[in-house]
Amino acid sequence: MQKKISTLKIITVIVVACLSLLVLNYNDSLRVPSIFDGRIYNTEFIKPSEKPYHLIEKPTALPEMNLWTDSATYSEFSYPDILLQNSNTTAFLVIKNDTLIFKRYLNGVKEGENTQLFSVTKVLVTAFLGTVLKDGYIKNLDEPVTNYFPNLKDTLFKQLTLRHLVQMESGLNYDEYGSLYQTLSFYYEKNLSKNIYNAKFVQKPGTQFKYKSIDTQILGECMRNALKNKDKKFFDYFQENFWSKLGMQDTAYWSLDSKITRNPKFYGGLNMSARDLAKFAIMVLHEGKLKKHQLVPKDWFNYCDDTLHRCKEDDKYCLGWYYSVDDADNDIYYGAGFNGQILMINETKNVIIIRLGTDRGGVKWYDIEENYLKQFSFGFVMRVNFILYLKFNSFIQITFSFKIKHLRTMMFFPAIKLNFFFFFLGGVVFFFFSVWGWGRGGWFFFLVGGGLGTVFFVVLGGFFFYFFFVFVFFFWFFGAPYL
Repeated sequence: MQKKISTLKIITVIVVACLSLLVLNYNDSLRVPSIFDGRIYNTEFIKPSEKPYHLIEKPTALPEMNLWTDSATYSEFSYPDILLQNSNTTAFLVIKNDTLIFKRYLNGVKEGENTQLFSVTKVLVTAFLGTVLKDGYIKNLDEPVTNYFPNLKDTLFKQLTLRHLVQMESGLNYDEYGSLYQTLSFYYEKNLSKNIYNAKFVQKPGTQFKYKSIDTQILGECMRNALKNKDKKFFDYFQENFWSKLGMQDTAYWSLDSKITRNPKFYGGLNMSARDLAKFAIMVLHEGKLKKHQLVPKDWFNYCDDTLHRCKEDDKYCLGWYYSVDDADNDIYYGAGFNGQILMINETKNVIIIRLGTDRGGVKWYDIEENYLKQFSFGFVMRVNFILYLKFNSFIQITFSFKIKHLRTMMFFPAIKLNFFFFFLGGVVFFFFSVWGWGRGGWFFFLVGGGLGTVFFVVLGGFFFYFFFVFVFFFWFFGAPYL
């Protein structure tokens, strides 16, 4: 006998479905955060600079994908534009020597439009902290949190310093990755300041690194209170002393927890355009300087050069950045946000990559971007002078890839002596062959002899030195031979 579906059952299913939709609509903690959340939630408006800084653009193609992606990614996508389009990427920028050499905006996001950076926000917050310290609103990083939150009950807060917060060593009971519900609840919290007063410790501050967004939130609130104590509003000061000086050209928004409390989401709520993020990255690459103006103290960005200041865990975390590669050829670090928001810098080669997207699209972006950054040639000006020479001698190539602060004395000075010796030897050989060829009978033998000397000299010496010294000097001294 076939069972009939009663009217009561139908009504029950409809009611349950409607209630489920209501819960999903009003209970934010069940929603997955999106890069477009700044368009629907409460935000603080950040206006563009009155004197915007426009990036220099010299478009070029990306290298062949097989040079910087794994075999699986290459076989699936084959071409860079297909990779970007099908991996839910919304913006992909490459900046070399302060010049934008590649840009793509895809999947519904246009150039100049802002999206939420999530935890990439943290590197801007820590950089801004350097400005606040420079201007004296905070004395030093070793000040306790209780200087800015005097009513915290737990006595361990007196031992919790700003340095602990910026280095993610608070010891607070917060599990960013272990408890998805706790992370989402924090993201949709309507009063973030309340979380600070309710926070509990699981260990003493400064004991161990553990990534926690609540640390950056407390840090940001301390900055805001420090400015408030001097009758400064956080966003006004941020706009005037940081944002505008970076020459930001697009409208930005900072997500807030609610209309009532209006606490900024310091840990991950900044919504900005990819091209403005590039300007910030250029400032970081130049150790706090942009367009000859020192916006953040140089020492602030040099702090993490000391590997002892990076966490001992594999993350190598310091001041919001992850230090993934640090050797003679590449000094790579990056800021990372939820769903594949990445700002990656190769300081040795003066290259910046920005990748933003609705999610990672199943792509291992950190590995891909690291491999891509390694494809670039060296950032020293000498790279132009010795471009042919570098292809022949990897020892000197390694030497000239060092930045000044990364020089290894035992390797550098012997290499410099060897290099000048090659210059001298190459010049002597070139001069000898050229004179011999000229004496043998005019232009033909001069070119043959000079050609042999040139090859020897370019291999051992340098292209720039050859053209601008030896060759010019030779003709100036002897004059051009006649047939």
